[in-house]
Amino acid sequence: MIFSKELKLIEQIADEPKTNAKVDLLKKHKKDLKDVFLYALDFTKKYNIKKFPVNGTAPKEKGTRGKIFTYLDYLSSKRGASIAESTKLVEMCHDSDDIEVVRRILNKDLR
Repeated sequence: MIFSKELKLIEQIADEPKTNAKVDLLKKHKKDLKDVFLYALDFTKKYNIKKFPVNGTAPKEKGTRGKIFTYLDYLSSKRGASIAESTKLVEMCHDSDDIEVVRRILNKDLR
């Protein structure tokens, strides 16, 4: 729900076979994708989560884009993330689209 639009755009770009068309899509939607790309592709940000728990968690804390990015900043400032911290990040997500985008950010791979 939070990242549904971004996930659709990322998948649309990935499915586009022509490079010029991909570039056009990126230019057209750069404002929508800016934060997701920044957090996923900035290699100075390391989130220190080895395993991202995705099963059976429901949103307990209603997250927002800002809260999720702030929490990612917090995780990147730590030496290592606990299971409870990674679970909290999942719980901030509203649906599977959000979890998928956050997983891609953590893995530093938007494909």
